[in-house]
Amino acid sequence: MSETGSLDRMKSAAERRKKGAGHDGDSGMAPTLSGRVEDTRVNTGLIIDELLKNTKLDHLEDAENPTGLALYISSDGTTMVGSHEVHSRMPAGAFKQVVMETPR
Repeated sequence: MSETGSLDRMKSAAERRKKGAGHDGDSGMAPTLSGRVEDTRVNTGLIIDELLKNTKLDHLEDAENPTGLALYISSDGTTMVGSHEVHSRMPAGAFKQVVMETPR
């Protein structure tokens, strides 16, 4: 996925105009407003597919070496978000980790 998506779309639209793309076949009619709008729309399905393809979820299954953020709550209702390393530095019993079961 490009970080300059709108710039790339602008360049490709300019190239289509130069080549005469957007004209309705050989009739010589100018592109309609709806056609120009459709040309600027992003295909969300392709973006989602690309994100999923580039996301590595294998490391999430490793329960021995947890990564990421966790939610902790104390007996007085105070909450804290932090990594598992932060939890190891807290006084024993001060906070308990909130665990949400995943439906299987």
